[in-house]
Amino acid sequence: MSWLIVNHPMPWPAFYSDALAALVLWVVSLVVLARRGKTVSVPVLFLWCFAVALLPWLQFGTGEIYFFGTAWIHSLYLLGFAVAVLVGYDWERTAEGECLDFLFLAIVMAAILSVAMQLIQWMALDIGSILVLQPGRERFDANLGQPNQLASLLLLGACGVAWGYARGFLRASVSVVLLVYLLTGVALTGSRTAWLNVAGLAVFLPMFWQERRPTHLRFSLIALAGYFFALSLSLPILNHWLFGGGAALRDASDPLRLMIWRIFSNAVINGPFFGYGWGQSISAALVSPNYPNQSVMSYAHNLFLDLMVYNGLLIGGLISAGIIYIFISFLKHIQHPEATIPFASTAVLLVHAMLEYPLHYGYFLLPFGIFVGSLCFHSNVREMGGLSRRGLVAALLVLGGALMITIHDCLEAERTYFSINYSKRNMEVPINELPVLYVLDQWQERLQLANMFRPEIENGANRQWIWSVLVTTPDPAYALNLAQNYAANGQQMEARYWLNTMCKMAPSEVAQRLEGEWRVLRYTETFYAAVDWAACSKPR
Repeated sequence: MSWLIVNHPMPWPAFYSDALAALVLWVVSLVVLARRGKTVSVPVLFLWCFAVALLPWLQFGTGEIYFFGTAWIHSLYLLGFAVAVLVGYDWERTAEGECLDFLFLAIVMAAILSVAMQLIQWMALDIGSILVLQPGRERFDANLGQPNQLASLLLLGACGVAWGYARGFLRASVSVVLLVYLLTGVALTGSRTAWLNVAGLAVFLPMFWQERRPTHLRFSLIALAGYFFALSLSLPILNHWLFGGGAALRDASDPLRLMIWRIFSNAVINGPFFGYGWGQSISAALVSPNYPNQSVMSYAHNLFLDLMVYNGLLIGGLISAGIIYIFISFLKHIQHPEATIPFASTAVLLVHAMLEYPLHYGYFLLPFGIFVGSLCFHSNVREMGGLSRRGLVAALLVLGGALMITIHDCLEAERTYFSINYSKRNMEVPINELPVLYVLDQWQERLQLANMFRPEIENGANRQWIWSVLVTTPDPAYALNLAQNYAANGQQMEARYWLNTMCKMAPSEVAQRLEGEWRVLRYTETFYAAVDWAACSKPR
């Protein structure tokens, strides 16, 4: 269900999907541990993941992370990954194959239904937006809301079909039909990242799948890959023939991504030694003088670069080196399908993570952790001494409580997300529109910033606090509001700075609307007209 939910509200479009994935993992982990003896053997990798989950708290304690809630949410995601690794390892250790049967079944079912949704979108069938999202006419993403994300899900589904065949659950003919069906969906996403993954699976899977290998595996994979690429290349013609327009084929190059990598790399080299803090990549983007307008990103679109932005070159580099080392060790033990297919699944997500940020979503991060845990078992990764089952269950219960509190706060942030609009009308926010938050304090600070008026600027509002709110809960409307306040206070340079910051943060259509609001203000008060700023420059 995590991959099929139609609800994607602000401020976190993936909140419901991630929350459901976390709840399922929590229940599964309790069931798995309840069946164990007094002690549970855990891989050393679990401790490594647990240590990484403490880094956001260390950064919060040293002031690198600005708000408690930022450290809380990122640590919770990392702890969820650690639990997923433990579940994958322990379940595979005690009932080999059962864990991946469960996970791949869920993935394949979601993938099959998602392609059906894509076909509904492609043919523009109106069955109601409550069941299927209505996308654009060029790329089709079912209910995930992002075509590249769906492409990775469908390729995980293809790995699941291979798993079903290897385990004897699916006949060869059924497997081929399902793979053709899923690859049709991948083509409809128009994902360039999927091209790399399909080519990689077709070339490398036969190299590593040695034991109990299907007959004519290499030929079958090349034929399936050929079908995928032929369909992807012919979709523009097919769309024109069927619907009179629309094209899924996109340019192979992406100069903006290359520019983002270069800018974030410079930010890592020239930035704080211990990084900008987990979840605060926008700091690196906004301080860069070369960052293009209308394209500010919360992520570097590369897993290793993100880790170095968060933690600095040294710690982020060490974590990245650890990931590389672990997966090289996995490569040495993937001759049989019990390891080959989960490794292929992790490879799909890792390739995607080199170009975007799929592992920042819980609905991919947690299954990825289960795959990694199962690979730890098949790769004979070192175990540490057994941990108390009761202690682990107690820790999981505490973690479940933390999850419930977080879900509550996320629902409150969603409910009151548009409360900042009252400030635009110079109105106080009604009491029932104020969020009741326990841990995600950054959203309380967001509302305080949105309702900050000129007298508070005159009383010396802290610029560092303003900056911390802006990079933690970014919104270009904040920057416009701050520009108004500084202009009203006679601080023209500050006003111009925040207008330029607004340009970096706002997509094109939003930037045009905010520019229009500023032009209207220039005719209402002389202090607005005194600011030497006309409009955002066009993105380079």
